[in-house]
Amino acid sequence: MKLWNKEDNLDKKIEEFTVGNDRKYDMYLAKYDVIASIAHAKMLCKINILTDEESTKIINTLNNIFKNIESENFNIGNGFEDIHSKIESLLIDELGNIGKKIHTGRSRNDQVLVATQLFLKNEINEIKKLTIKLFNTLIDLAETNKNELLPGVIERDEKQYFPKELVDKMAAQGFMGVMVDSAYGGSGMDTLSYVLIMEEISKIDASASVIVSVNNSLVCYGIQSYGSTFLKDKYLKKVANGEYIGAFCLSEPEAGSDATSQK
Repeated sequence: MKLWNKEDNLDKKIEEFTVGNDRKYDMYLAKYDVIASIAHAKMLCKINILTDEESTKIINTLNNIFKNIESENFNIGNGFEDIHSKIESLLIDELGNIGKKIHTGRSRNDQVLVATQLFLKNEINEIKKLTIKLFNTLIDLAETNKNELLPGVIERDEKQYFPKELVDKMAAQGFMGVMVDSAYGGSGMDTLSYVLIMEEISKIDASASVIVSVNNSLVCYGIQSYGSTFLKDKYLKKVANGEYIGAFCLSEPEAGSDATSQK
């Protein structure tokens, strides 16, 4: 059912080019379009466009569609232009003219907007939950390991001692290759996770945080983003798991890039 082309005489190549992956992405909106349609049916009943019986039939059918979507027993199919026409068609097949009433008082743009808003609202809530979970995990790790970095932090800086044993422990936690793909021995996390890890380490030991940041930002990132497969296989895995420690060179004595001689 293509609402914009009743005769279905559009060149197939043009249709494939213009539609692209629209149906695939519409599947993300499927259950939200059903939720919006249920709310719309209740509204139509409240203003007497639908009878109580009609509203119940439409809502029951929509709930069945929702269950099929949730169980992944649902697809749009090439015969439909989008998720909205697919759901409307299923209602009409099941309920006849009653199913056609679901489109009363709303445009296709209304449907797209509401479904998209519901999808984004849910995604934002999921991100919030995962962020809270990540924060709690980092707080728990910080509490568990609070006596690892803190003891000797002043002495290490004064003596310019490289804490290899602490670096090994941070590597075991996955901190030396935070954003490196797991295929190369990294943790496979995102930028936010990396920043939060850096923040927690920096609260206790700035020098340790520099070791982690150089390993991740200057070395792992460069190899993963721009290195060949050969370089990734040879170096990235070992840098990400802490077997190798990433470093960089400062080549201008008593100038801006000479960290120990900055005035």
